Parts: sequence; C-alpha cells; structure tokens
Amino acid sequence: MEKLFYELPADIWRVVQDLYSNMSSKIKWNSHLSKQFSINQGVRQGGVLSTHLYKLYINELPEELERRGLGLNIGLEYCGSPLCADDIVLMTTDETEIQAMLNIAYKFSCQHRYNIHPEKSTLIKTERIKTSKQQHPITQGEKPIKEDQQTTHLGIIRPSKNETKLNIQEHISVARRTLDTLIPVGLNGQEGLNPITAYKIYQAYVLQRLLYGLEVLSLNATQMSDLKQFHLKTLRCFQSLPIRTSSAAVYMLLGALPIEAELHKRQLSLLYFILASENTKLKKCNGTTDDRKCREL
Repeated sequence: MEKLFYELPADIWRVVQDLYSNMSSKIKWNSHLSKQFSINQGVRQGGVLSTHLYKLYINELPEELERRGLGLNIGLEYCGSPLCADDIVLMTTDETEIQAMLNIAYKFSCQHRYNIHPEKSTLIKTERIKTSKQQHPITQGEKPIKEDQQTTHLGIIRPSKNETKLNIQEHISVARRTLDTLIPVGLNGQEGLNPITAYKIYQAYVLQRLLYGLEVLSLNATQMSDLKQFHLKTLRCFQSLPIRTSSAAVYMLLGALPIEAELHKRQLSLLYFILASENTKLKKCNGTTDDRKCREL
C-alpha cells in the first residue's frame, strides 16, 4: 500500500485500501473448515487487480537488473527479466551473469519477506550459453538450483530444444484428456448432445486448451497436420460421420473453422494487442525489430 500511496490519486488509493482491509480466510480440507484467521499481507487469489498490484510490488527487481545491465537485450532495449505476476524468467547468455541475477533476486526476496520456491525454480542451459572455465554450481541463496532440460512457464513448455514439438504433443494430450472428461455430459457422438451444442462446448473447453500459447510458436507442416487430425476426428465424432467424409463437409455441417483458421485468429489477436499496447518497452522493441528488418531488405 505504501508504494501505491505515491503513485495513485487519493480516492483510488482509499478504494484499494478498503478492498484489502479487515480481510480474513478459512481453509477447507476434507469437508472440514478451519478457524477464521486474518490476512495481513499478499494479494487476493484470482482478483482482477491482483496481477497489477503484485507487479507494483515486485517491479523494483527487474528495474534493478536493468540498471546493472544484466540479461538479454533486443537492440538497445532491455528484456532480460520478463515477468507475469509472480512468474519471472531470468535470461542471459553468460553463466557468470545468471549467478549475479539470481543473487539479486534472492536478496530482493529476503528484503521483501517472501520465499522463492526451490522446487519450482529451474535452470535451463541452451547451446548458446557461455560457460566459465571453472565449473561452479549455480546457486539460489546457499542452495544449488536444479538444472533440467525443460520447464513449464505460463503453461508453455520451455525446453533447451524441440520446443514446438514437445508443446504440440502436450497440448494434444491435454485436449484429449479434457474431451474424455466431457464424455459423460454427452460429447460422445451417437446418442449424445446435439452436434451444434457439442461443438460449442468443444470450442469453450477443449479448443482453448489445444491451442493455448501456440500462436507464439512456429509450427511446421507435420505439427499442423497433428493438430488438424485431432480437430477433424473430434468433429466427425460429434456428427457420427464416417472417416472417409470429406473435410469440407465436416466443417460446413457444423459451421466450424479449420484448425489453421482458429490458430490464425489467435495470431491476429496477439498482433493487435501488441500494436495497440500502451507499453512503451514493447513499442520500442517492436520498432527495433521493424528497423532491423528494413535494413535487411
């Protein structure tokens, strides 16, 4: 609240203060409720303002990393520590530099009284990283940080290689499991829900998980074919159509879009939000990329 006091108008600050005053909570476990206890710190889980308020709380950390020149840059613009609420990625091509960034992040957590979960922190080394001659373990505080070939960030698998392939496999698997859980409500084709209704449910629950985050990845023809096969097979099942039914008929009978079109919609939406964003850092990075492409042409 102290940081907000100097940044917001007084009337808005009072509204936020009222939202976070006299808060209490209970824990439910095996149908039993704990005693009520007061909440004196943190932000509401799932709250509309929670991610923005937490960014204000932690914003000094990426600012400190930028001041010290630690991390990657796009042109002259710093982008070495992208974050979304409490998820942060430290990116650099130098092994010594990543240790310095971790030291700053750990010191910041101690000063602001929060813990960095050691099991959820992962180090991934790519082929481009510069390693020091003397191999020292990368540590977070006094504990060595675990090194792995991949991790998950914001629902997207981030491996050292084969990123798109792994994400496609995982997304199809998640979509298939989601579809299986919806079979009892009638998403089973024959003697199930009306195909139009089934397709609407598929759009709302299954398709969202199938294509989540794929608009930022570069898919090849094989990977698009895997997505198309799952999409078409599901739509045929809703309509109880044989396998040899043409793709055009499957789409037209439901008024459905091909998987390529669904992905293009998401890519265009992402492009619009980037171009319409008021984020100055994003605009500068976008301008730097455009200038570089113009020089190449």
